[in-house]
Amino acid sequence: MDTKPKFKQKGRHEAKAERMPIALKLRQSGYSYRDIAKELNISLTSAWLYIKESMEELRKEVLEEADTLRQIELDRLDIMLKALWSKVEAGDEKAIDRVLKIQERTSKYLGLDSPTKQEIESVGDTTFKIEFVKDE
Repeated sequence: MDTKPKFKQKGRHEAKAERMPIALKLRQSGYSYRDIAKELNISLTSAWLYIKESMEELRKEVLEEADTLRQIELDRLDIMLKALWSKVEAGDEKAIDRVLKIQERTSKYLGLDSPTKQEIESVGDTTFKIEFVKDE
């Protein structure tokens, strides 16, 4: 009994679109590229390209979702900032501190802060000294 999927005569792009998710599923199940090619009746190169393109599409989707989530969080921070701003202008120190925290978080989301180097030195057998060095 033949368990291989049957593909109707379709255009090249339709057949590829139909096979790509199957190829990815097979790869996730542990199939080699050679096994995928044999299973889908395609060349080894096509099997590799199908997986590569599927992974690129997944990566793009994940990045788009991350961008959407980041924008939602930035919008929330803007709302908080707006709610506190009149108190900041009035000199409320607690509100000023809170706004600074919001600005720090915003900078982190946007990647505006430079990374901090960490140097670890061994002191004795089990003690470590951690020194934070700011990039210039």
